Amino acid sequence: MKKKIFPHLLLAACSLFLTTTAWGMHEHKLLNRAQALSSQGKQGEAIEKYKQYISTHPAVTGKKGRSSQRNFQYQLRNLLIAYKELIGQQKVMGLDRDAQKSLSHLRQIRRNNEFGSKNLYNLSGIYKNNGDLQEAMAALRTIVADQQRKPRESNNKVFVRACARLVKIHRTLGSTWEVEEVLRAASNGIESFELDLKDRYRVGRLLLENGDKNGGEKVLTGIIQFTTSYDLATEENAIVRTLSKLLKINAGDTKATNDLLKTIMVFDEVHEFSPQNQYKLAIAFLNSGHEKHGITALEKIKDTFPESTQARRALFVLGRTAASSAHWERAISYYGEYISRYPEPRFFSLKAYSRLIDCQWALLADHDLIAAEAHHLADLANDIADYETQLNLARDLHDKGFEELAQATFDLGLSDARSQLQKNLTERERLRILWNLQRYAYPLERFPLVEDCAVEALQLMDGSDGNYLHVGEKSRFIKSQSLIWLGQARQRMSRPEGARMAYAQFLEEFGESADADYVRFLMGKWHEEQGQRDEAEKQYRQVKGGVWKERSLKKLQHGRAKK
Repeated sequence: MKKKIFPHLLLAACSLFLTTTAWGMHEHKLLNRAQALSSQGKQGEAIEKYKQYISTHPAVTGKKGRSSQRNFQYQLRNLLIAYKELIGQQKVMGLDRDAQKSLSHLRQIRRNNEFGSKNLYNLSGIYKNNGDLQEAMAALRTIVADQQRKPRESNNKVFVRACARLVKIHRTLGSTWEVEEVLRAASNGIESFELDLKDRYRVGRLLLENGDKNGGEKVLTGIIQFTTSYDLATEENAIVRTLSKLLKINAGDTKATNDLLKTIMVFDEVHEFSPQNQYKLAIAFLNSGHEKHGITALEKIKDTFPESTQARRALFVLGRTAASSAHWERAISYYGEYISRYPEPRFFSLKAYSRLIDCQWALLADHDLIAAEAHHLADLANDIADYETQLNLARDLHDKGFEELAQATFDLGLSDARSQLQKNLTERERLRILWNLQRYAYPLERFPLVEDCAVEALQLMDGSDGNYLHVGEKSRFIKSQSLIWLGQARQRMSRPEGARMAYAQFLEEFGESADADYVRFLMGKWHEEQGQRDEAEKQYRQVKGGVWKERSLKKLQHGRAKK
């Protein structure tokens, strides 16, 4: 009897294995196909493939088979990727109602399946990015509670990240008590979960950024106090970040700073930091007011690691630091050393040469000599094929007051840039050239050129069939800057309606960005120029902070005085 049953059991097991494997292969192909269609700009077809993939997923059908929990969590990870991209495509196509339905389906899947901490974190990101903060917080609270109830070292990092995201959401909602509660949980986790130095640093920074200076400093100081030679070898980056942060927050405390400097000297005796981290410490010295230590560290970098990127940066910073203290001869020496050591790339050697001219001007106060040097600098540009170097040089000459020379140099760079645009370039390469032309043309008041390049860049981004232009942070930055330059150029060319359209599009798409207050201020000025005082005041009142808030308040006060 056993001999008869065994083949049947073996056949059933093989069948189950093949079914699970086949589904996994099918899943992979469906998801890859959807992503490929999305990258080709075929959003409609991509959406259907995403839906097809989701509908067959074990978390949806309930047919999980005998796959391990770990394997199922991997499947859930892929499901979240699919939902994130599906909702994104639906929003791109203006299918907001469908996007909300997809979110609703995702909530149902969450209720019917057990998500691991890492998947919960990714799930919270989908909720947060689509405005469902309550569900996002619920997922994040589960991560924190699970780690407190049953700590797992593999979940330490996601625990810290969950705390940071929870704090950010509570801050947005103005929930002060909840922020303090999460900060306590993060702080308690340092010892309870034996966080590594990198995560301890993250907790310390989280406390500092949210007003707990004493708690944050205590965490960071603890990292340094208990650092071993093994930690220096394996956690160097976290230790250097900690030292840099402590130098900054203790800038006015002589005793604490001196203790830190002694600690750094001890560390330096037993372990040589990488050039990158030596440079970070040198900048931290300068930023915290310890110029002597900063200069010594930079000198060591340029002499010890002459072929490194940090040596190049060190020479530039040394020159700038000397110039800021009016040590002109020393600054000239540093910039001269840079040019001698690193003639290529020419962009940076010419930048150093330009700084050198500034220092000579300040040292000799001889305008004729500087004018002669500027002509020599322009002559150098005639032999350089790099259009960007020439455009940058033109802007520098314009800033120094050599207007005719600046315009001539700009024309050379523009000619080279146009030659580049005639080549068979990728969209990314073309976009970079158009962006460079805008940012260098605007200060030289080449407003028609700014408008032409901005319009072409915007058309390229809006009509691209490359997915990176829709989601890439760099491309979003270029688009936002193009809209600002376009609005300003049109305003300077007395094209008010065109300027208004550019500003309005910016505020619609980038209303929460760092430049939003600047554009609201520009929009306020636009309304003033059109005699629309009430609308202008409305824009000024929407400016939230910084220098543009101060200028807006002055505009409002000036308007009330007129009334």
